[in-house]
Amino acid sequence: MKKAVFIDCDGILNELYPKSPRGIPQSVDQFKLMPGIMPLLKKLRKAGLLREATITHSELNLSASFVVSTRWQDAEAARTIGCDCIQIKSVRNGKKPRGKT
Repeated sequence: MKKAVFIDCDGILNELYPKSPRGIPQSVDQFKLMPGIMPLLKKLRKAGLLREATITHSELNLSASFVVSTRWQDAEAARTIGCDCIQIKSVRNGKKPRGKT
């Protein structure tokens, strides 16, 4: 069984967005990784730890949310909690991606 590190997004993994309520980015354009986070994530990977981003927003509407993943297990978990899932084809799940990667 693998060990994992669960990393909170807003203010830890990514910078807070000052123009948004509570600093939460509302779009990909507003999302910016925290300075120095990539070397930390690489150290965690080298240590053999899984790195998982987490969110803790009580106002999250699961029926209007979705999960994007390459793993069928994530798709099943998403369906279990009421989210839609977009499963991406990749070498990781044995499916060759189409087009450029």
